[in-house]
Amino acid sequence: MALDAVLAGDGPECRARCHAAPAHLAGGLMFAAPALGAARAALNAWTTRAAGSSGRGALRLLGDADAQERFARTSVDVDSVELLLARAAERADTADIDQGLVALNRRDAALGVERLADAVDRLFGFGGAHMRGLDGDVQRRWRDVLTIASHGALRREPAAAAYAQCIAGHPTAGTGPARKVEL
Repeated sequence: MALDAVLAGDGPECRARCHAAPAHLAGGLMFAAPALGAARAALNAWTTRAAGSSGRGALRLLGDADAQERFARTSVDVDSVELLLARAAERADTADIDQGLVALNRRDAALGVERLADAVDRLFGFGGAHMRGLDGDVQRRWRDVLTIASHGALRREPAAAAYAQCIAGHPTAGTGPARKVEL
């Protein structure tokens, strides 16, 4: 199939939804899901180290006010992105497909993963040299999330532009009909 057809979800009517949906409807979610898992694993590894329960090199940071604030913000970010992505996955599986829905899912995947990258970076930047070891769980998950976040399917600018154009009722040329996205 031509790339334009894949992006638009054009094809025979008899195909299953997963083969007929526009690529951007769930494309970002395929990258966002492992980023979410890696971010949650980074948070768990950081928490174990920060609580001082991991043996050699334990940091005991959770008694520090700044560490408590970073931990709270990061855990909220990871939890809220999980809810955001679950909602986007539900839309991708069941909602009537139009460009507004595609734009909404692109926005949620791109900005959700950007939020995960910021959250993991917040942890990685606080915790000392032990967190930065090449064999460390936090460092490995940090690399994973930042690598995933750099994928073209998760580029913030095109996702934001598509979403803004659907809000205004003017989808990008060649992307098919749009509905006004409900805020």
